[in-house]
Amino acid sequence: MYAKQRKFAIFHASCFDSLTDAVALSLIAISCLIPQIAGLQTEGAAGIIVSLGIVWSGYIVLKPAALTLIGQKPDSVVVNTIRTIIQKDDRIQGCHSLLVHDYGVGNTLASVHIEVPASFSLIQAHQMSKRIEQDAQQRNIYLTIHVDPIEIQSL
Repeated sequence: MYAKQRKFAIFHASCFDSLTDAVALSLIAISCLIPQIAGLQTEGAAGIIVSLGIVWSGYIVLKPAALTLIGQKPDSVVVNTIRTIIQKDDRIQGCHSLLVHDYGVGNTLASVHIEVPASFSLIQAHQMSKRIEQDAQQRNIYLTIHVDPIEIQSL
């Protein structure tokens, strides 16, 4: 689902670029006709407006890409998906230190610490973490899990 949102953003940027090109060409064509019809010189003003429009549309299109490179808050869909996958297993007592790294469509890497009972064997903990990692990978999230054993105290 997350990858579909990102692909839609790419198509949206392409459509926006085409629209601004059409507007710029229309403005240039009109500014060339006005001197013929009304005798007013509008080419310079139209050139400035088109230049500002190109700079503005470049900013609008490049801003999401730049934020991805610089780093931004992880997508809540990805975070909720990871937490839902982890919470499927009742034996997991909690999770913390979730880090999500987004490198573009289909390239989401994450790491998380899960808390399991200290009585678990290494094999049980490994099988649990492997199942969670595989479940996440089916959703194009490449997850690395650190297992924290905790002592469960009875009341």
